[in-house]
Amino acid sequence: MCMCMYLFILHKHIIIHACSVEMLSIFFEVMDINMELEKLIISEQDYARLSKLRDSEILEDELSRAVLVPSDQVPANVVKMHSRVTYVDESNGATRDVDLVYPEEADSSAGKISVLSPVGSALLGLEVGQTIEWLFPNHQSRLLRVINVMHTT
Repeated sequence: MCMCMYLFILHKHIIIHACSVEMLSIFFEVMDINMELEKLIISEQDYARLSKLRDSEILEDELSRAVLVPSDQVPANVVKMHSRVTYVDESNGATRDVDLVYPEEADSSAGKISVLSPVGSALLGLEVGQTIEWLFPNHQSRLLRVINVMHTT
């Protein structure tokens, strides 16, 4: 079994290189990191590109909670860029399928939502089954729950 793992803490971000998702889970357990409440799993590749969009306070807050992993180590059940996501809005029961994309790729009529949108920022890094309470621009709080993720890239 490969035991290679190293950790950097850089500007409130945790960057982890691990040989496998299993090793990453063991690390979180040993370090007592509660992924469901505190951290979001984001690929290093997505983080590098998203960091350039830091003009968004919402996105910056989300990225500050990120645990970075190599792109090939993002679990299949975690929302990443270009994922097809099915979520339910627990406040009204509405289910929606969306593709999470970069701002220049957004097209709401085609179900492509920008990572800079309130829903896009809320979904990034969540796992299937995970919920997040999110304040929308109309100052209404909604509880979103991810019910399916499909990585398209």
